[in-house]
Amino acid sequence: MQMDFSYLKADGSEAVEDPAEVVLTVVDCQTGLCHSMSLPAKNFEKNYVVKTIKEFVAQLGHRSLAIRTDGEPMIVQLAEAVRDELTQHGWKGTTLRVTTEKTPRYSPQSLGSVGAAQAMLKGDVLCLRSSLEEALGREVNPTMSIWPWMVRHASWTRSRFGIKANRRTAFEDCFGHPYTGQIVPFGEMILFKMPSSHAGRRPQGQRQLKGDFSWEKAVFLGKTLESDEYLMGTRQGFIPPGQ
Repeated sequence: MQMDFSYLKADGSEAVEDPAEVVLTVVDCQTGLCHSMSLPAKNFEKNYVVKTIKEFVAQLGHRSLAIRTDGEPMIVQLAEAVRDELTQHGWKGTTLRVTTEKTPRYSPQSLGSVGAAQAMLKGDVLCLRSSLEEALGREVNPTMSIWPWMVRHASWTRSRFGIKANRRTAFEDCFGHPYTGQIVPFGEMILFKMPSSHAGRRPQGQRQLKGDFSWEKAVFLGKTLESDEYLMGTRQGFIPPGQ
């Protein structure tokens, strides 16, 4: 697996010196399956980043894994944190053998897989942003809460629908079959039914009254990696999967 930081400006292009959003991308070199996350800074919530990468690795099914990065201290520390977490705790009882390695200096070709994924991510983010702006009738920029979800969804769709040179998707190479789940356009307004117990209690603890609507409005933000559940944003905030 290769892992690297990149930077995206509001127009979806790459930036090296200008203020931009930090994007961390991880790629399984064997299949091309990738995952990206937008972060306010490189040292943002290491536990959250490690947990997300661990979830990504879990779906790959590898028993051994080498994590390759460049020599930047921040990315090296992150790779080592992921290695320690996977080695010590594994995933749902599965033991993993994980090592880390650094590429030689001035050798970008050593991170060719993640570099290619970063290049495609720029175009995918710009495409999603343009579509969303047309639907909303307003500009979408990194200061909005929906921006990190958009970056995440861009890599998610690339892995499941992007056709590679072998005429297969990364998802198909990873799992042996095409992705058959259902999605709606990113940022689309959808209706969902909030589950409640027999006593009328919702997951957040509120009681559902007989006069309350059973269906609520939400914004489609993507799907989970492990269970393929829908991710939704509401007026009250993000609705976690399973609730």
